[in-house]
Amino acid sequence: MKPIITLSSLPKILLKKTIADNQIKRWIYLGQNYAKTINFRQVLGDSSEEVGCSREMYLVSDNIRNEFVSAIDKLSLTGLPQKEWLFSAPAVKNPYLSDLYLNVCYFFAVKKIMETKDLDLIIVDSPALADIIKANLGDQAIYPRFNKLLNVVYSLKRIIFSLAKMILFYYDALSRYFCAKLILKDRSLSNANCDNLYLIRNYIIAKLGEGNDDVLENHYFPGLYDYLKEQGKCPAFLPIVVNTRKYFDLYRSAKQSKKQIIFIEEFLRINDYLSLLVPVVKVLLLKKVNLYVGSVDFTKLCREDIARNISSDGYLNAHLYFSFGRRLKENQVKIKCFINWSEFQDFEKGLIAGLRENFPQLCVIGSQPFMSPINQLSLFLSKQDEILKIIPDRFLVMGKIAKDYINKLNVGVNVDYTPIFRYSSVYKRINDKRNPNDLIVLFGYGLENTVSTIDMLVKIKDELKMFDKILLKFHPASKINKGVIEKYLRYRLPKEFLQIDGTLEDSLKTVRIGVCGATGAAVELVCHGIPVIVSGGRNSLTMNYLALKEEHYLWRLCFNECELKESLKDLNRILQEKPGLVKEKAEEFRKSYFNENSEQYFKNYIVN
Repeated sequence: MKPIITLSSLPKILLKKTIADNQIKRWIYLGQNYAKTINFRQVLGDSSEEVGCSREMYLVSDNIRNEFVSAIDKLSLTGLPQKEWLFSAPAVKNPYLSDLYLNVCYFFAVKKIMETKDLDLIIVDSPALADIIKANLGDQAIYPRFNKLLNVVYSLKRIIFSLAKMILFYYDALSRYFCAKLILKDRSLSNANCDNLYLIRNYIIAKLGEGNDDVLENHYFPGLYDYLKEQGKCPAFLPIVVNTRKYFDLYRSAKQSKKQIIFIEEFLRINDYLSLLVPVVKVLLLKKVNLYVGSVDFTKLCREDIARNISSDGYLNAHLYFSFGRRLKENQVKIKCFINWSEFQDFEKGLIAGLRENFPQLCVIGSQPFMSPINQLSLFLSKQDEILKIIPDRFLVMGKIAKDYINKLNVGVNVDYTPIFRYSSVYKRINDKRNPNDLIVLFGYGLENTVSTIDMLVKIKDELKMFDKILLKFHPASKINKGVIEKYLRYRLPKEFLQIDGTLEDSLKTVRIGVCGATGAAVELVCHGIPVIVSGGRNSLTMNYLALKEEHYLWRLCFNECELKESLKDLNRILQEKPGLVKEKAEEFRKSYFNENSEQYFKNYIVN
């Protein structure tokens, strides 16, 4: 039977008819929406086999990662040097915002699966991906007529969604702008006019001191502001406002702070906002967006990704923040150094490019005092960043393993070390119980990986009786909790699954083994001698923060409940039989990922 390719937006009645008219023995869903996965399982029932692609996705992403980055670089370096392209979702390569890399991996994963298995039904989220799969299968696939209608509906929804996002962006951005002008108009910016001004780019999430322990400083570069001040510099925070709309309270608290805090909105002008409509139109009219990975043409996917993200906050802010450098120069502000929390997101690229254009002598220090999974492509520099001149003069990482990886990227950046700041707890002893026997489950920011990880654990709940308690710790910046998960999975979690809060350090005191979703906390557990099972992405890119150092005694990667069950047994056995070896390997791991905190690394933030 020829495989049927259809879109996940297919109404349930048409899906049932498709199943009734065809003998569906094996099916696959190429999308990240776990709720849709559950619906498809209910409709298709037990009579057909769901084919997973998690392991194939992991292997494919490992094989094509460098080729994909090179393909994007080739577009940028030979045909599309405009800012409209360089700030776009495909060029930035952030997999949490752009589905381009994910969909390219889906294509190669399903191609690999079909070499050994017959698929009767292929369900996809992306119309462009459906077209590309059909084009490469030729007459060997069935593409139902109703897909064309679904494509039209998809396009209309995308246009409406983009317009709505644009309106919401303007409402929010102009609210910040007018609040900043009103609250901060008469404050002194004396530090912003000194010759030794050091701007520290980070984030702020609420008014200072409002139950967040001043995240502005304590979470991002803790101690660096005071150190720069002691060295005779003029430090000032340049925070990006996120996850709050209480702008009056935020700006009032910043105005009253003893720290110097500068907001981009203070310097922008109203016509900077009005000019944002120009790049939105220009990016849609780009002609040379011809993307090939290997011999396969992914141009449709690339254009689809551009259109999906033309009104995203990041893309619009990239162009908006580009104006910041010009406005600083007009106000005769002199900047000695720009220190960036370097995630290389779209808005960061616009910000740094604008500063470089207006302050050619500016020293840019890119710092990554955080964990970086190699599938999060936006966290790493590539050749196209030379066009925008955003490659830092100095790039700072926490340990040797990150330094070696950055050097392998061959982008000509000077790599050195940063203090490990908030990760200093990896050098502290945390187990105060002689025989810790709890299982902790740590989650990243995303919902899909969180849900699939918990679903796997519930399926093997009888095997978890070897532990005293099952501790669930959700990402502090997300709005996910036990209730959200139960609503999503449509069943109540076992009473043994306990949600906990508090610091990670306090939570680990009774922990024997950890299960981690897409979170850098996995590295901290391993460094404390707590073996970790990484829950791979079920239908997504796996964000494995441990991938740069293979260590059989310390961590495993699992994609289903059977692998999870066996890994738990095996790691528990190793802890019982070889506790000394586990401790020794953990020490090696820690030395690879983290330098010890030392003042000599603080000196790397000083410009001569």
